[in-house]
Amino acid sequence: MKKIPIIIALVMLISFPIKSQASSLKQLPITENTNQWKLSIDKAITGPNLTKAKPGVYNTYSLKINNIGDQKIQNVRVEAFRNEPGSKTMFELFTSEDKNVLASRKSDFHHQNFPISVKATVLEIDITWEKVLEQNNVRHFKETFIFEQ
Repeated sequence: MKKIPIIIALVMLISFPIKSQASSLKQLPITENTNQWKLSIDKAITGPNLTKAKPGVYNTYSLKINNIGDQKIQNVRVEAFRNEPGSKTMFELFTSEDKNVLASRKSDFHHQNFPISVKATVLEIDITWEKVLEQNNVRHFKETFIFEQ
């Protein structure tokens, strides 16, 4: 009789997810949408002056972000980070500080080619922006997209 509760507890532990997973970079392209942004990660654009993936060292990707939401935004900043196993610190891959990028609906940002170490397991894309409210008050916003490699 004591085995039945143990079996039920084991079945419950196996049946329910313990941790939610981020999107995986293993199946490209990946697209994620929020009310404000449409973000797509795909294979890197290749060319003679662009970084080529080095098997076993780093992979290369491209990133495209579209403003699909509010038009009354300004000072959009896009940052990409990767993790380093054994460290709590995230390492910057790139930052776009063009104040006019993505500020209007249907505008986009495209980073054609960026490398990520194969040792990294997480790619984090942070988008911050400001929205002008009534009487010229400004509110700051941030959305984070996380992908596993």
